[in-house]
Amino acid sequence: MKPSHVSADQIPPLGVAWLEELRQKGRSPRTVATYGAALINLVRFMKRGRLRMLHRLRARDLDAWQRSLHTTGCTLSTQEQFTRIISYWFRWLCEGGLIFSNPAAHLNRPKLPKTLPRCPTRNRNETPAP
Repeated sequence: MKPSHVSADQIPPLGVAWLEELRQKGRSPRTVATYGAALINLVRFMKRGRLRMLHRLRARDLDAWQRSLHTTGCTLSTQEQFTRIISYWFRWLCEGGLIFSNPAAHLNRPKLPKTLPRCPTRNRNETPAP
């Protein structure tokens, strides 16, 4: 398949191939499902914006997709995760020769706040060990 002929309508089959490759590499079913959800979200955005050809997708289009994640109420964690997944997706497409340039190469991922690990707590009904 020539890179210039990959359309948004073809992303689901390409996505299936990518997800299958991830499965074969030992990714968990939950991880593969999350990757699939990110791809579906991007495809829906592309179709709403009449963005049909992957090779015409630009960094500004992905910036608009990121803003749509925010405006539709995705948590910051989901925004970061989907952005990371879509970056992987476009890298895979480039490495496979399906697109010539990677519009996600300089995509900024949202910064998640740093949190301290949760400490185990003792049940209040237990007596301390001697």
